[in-house]
Amino acid sequence: MQPAVIETTPRVIEIPGELVAKGELVAKVTLPDESRLQRQANAYLSTVETYIIDSSETLQQAANDRNDINDQYKRIEEQRKFLKEPSLEQGRRIDTFFRPVTETLIRARDILGGKITTYTEAERRRQEQVEREAREKAEREAAEKRALAAKEEAEAAAKAEALRKQAEELRAAGKEGQAAKMESRAESALAAGQQKAADLQVQAELATAAPVAVQEAPRAEGIGISYDYSAEVTDLMLLVQHIVARRPDLVALLEVKASALNAQARSLKDALNLPGVKVVKKPKVSDRRR
Repeated sequence: MQPAVIETTPRVIEIPGELVAKGELVAKVTLPDESRLQRQANAYLSTVETYIIDSSETLQQAANDRNDINDQYKRIEEQRKFLKEPSLEQGRRIDTFFRPVTETLIRARDILGGKITTYTEAERRRQEQVEREAREKAEREAAEKRALAAKEEAEAAAKAEALRKQAEELRAAGKEGQAAKMESRAESALAAGQQKAADLQVQAELATAAPVAVQEAPRAEGIGISYDYSAEVTDLMLLVQHIVARRPDLVALLEVKASALNAQARSLKDALNLPGVKVVKKPKVSDRRR
């Protein structure tokens, strides 16, 4: 293949005067004819797509042609970077001009935002503490009611048992009428105690079921408070063991660090031997001319 010569005769792109006046662009840009460049690059591509390497001679010819193409690519890249540099420099100057102002405004905004979130978070924690204390108080009251209910029921059962024993003694003494009255008193005492216990249980349930008064969080018009959630691994082995043993559906959480794995492959090459990993060898051609 005879390498074509890529011509880079520049053409001038005129920048409208109003843009220059506004400082949006400060100079003319010169570029080569892109249609000619593309046609010549396409010619290279068309040739190599039909290229057949079937001998050591054609292999060498292909190597020579590849190097010719690479040389053309390098020349085009050099010119691209050369032509682009003024725009990059202009961008750097614009950034340098505005950076102190924008950084100051960002700092002011973030300082005030930090104070806003500090206050709202303190209020949120305070409200949560109030709600927690109210729930704990309700749970304590409920526990006291349940304990009192158990005590009432136990005392009623003990009183009823004592009355039944008295009834048995009276019956043994032949006092059947008094024994019957004593048994009736025992049943009444037991029923009364059970009723008190039931009432106390209901009171305990109501104490825990009652909604806790929630104070509305402080708000300011014009801003909103939202939360970004993230997670961090505190024990990688525990996470791995949990996923392997119980949640294989979450295996995507254990993303392999490709850069580290590839570094192992580059270092060990064919000697790399890890379960579930295979060595991938991709040939590449490089320019070794001096």
